[in-house]
Amino acid sequence: MRAFPRVALPLGQTLGRRQEERTLRLAFQDPVPEGALYVGRNHPLVVGLARYAFERALRREEDFGRYTALRTSGVDRVVYLYLLRPRYLLRLSRGQAGGEVLGEEVLSVAYRGGELLPPEETQAFLRLSPEDNVPKEEAQVHLERALRFFSEGQEGIMEVLKSRARKLQEDHRRVRQAAQMTGRVEVVPADLPDLLGVRILVPKRG
Repeated sequence: MRAFPRVALPLGQTLGRRQEERTLRLAFQDPVPEGALYVGRNHPLVVGLARYAFERALRREEDFGRYTALRTSGVDRVVYLYLLRPRYLLRLSRGQAGGEVLGEEVLSVAYRGGELLPPEETQAFLRLSPEDNVPKEEAQVHLERALRFFSEGQEGIMEVLKSRARKLQEDHRRVRQAAQMTGRVEVVPADLPDLLGVRILVPKRG
C-alpha cells in the first residue's frame, strides 16, 4: 500500500484524531466492529485521498497514472473503458431574449470487440473488481491500443454525445413545463470531450 504523507495531517484533523495517534481502525461494511470507524464513499478520508490522487494524476506526477489495466473473470474479451468530460451548450430562448450557458458532466463509454458501447451499457463493467495484475509491458500495449481506438472513434463518440444532449434537452423541457416556465432550451455538444482516464479490463487467465 502506498503512503500519502503529505495528506496525513489534514486527513487526521478531519477524522478528529490527534497527531500522536498512529493507529486507526477502519470498517468499510456494516455492521461496524466496536472501536472502528465506518468509512463510506462520501467519507472525508475517501474524498481526501481521491482528490489527492486525482489532482496529481492530472498533473502527471510520478506514480499517479490516469489509466489502469486489470484482469477479471467478468469479461471474455478485452474491454476499454473511457472516462470522459463532455461539455454542452445550453441555448436559452425566451421571446426576443436568449443566451448560452456552458455545462459539463462526467460519463463513461466503452469499446468491446471494436464496438462502441453507450454510457448505459458500461455500468456493469465499472463494478467489476480486479482479480489479478497485468504486467507493465502488456498493460502498455493495451493502453496504446485504447488510445488509438479513442482517436479513431471520435465520430462515434460524438454520436453518443448528441444522443445524450437530446436526452438532456428533453429533461429540461419536462422541468420547464412542470414549472410553467416560458421559452425553450436547446442542448448541443460543445466539442469533443476531454479524456480523463482509461480502465482496461483483460480476461482472467485459467
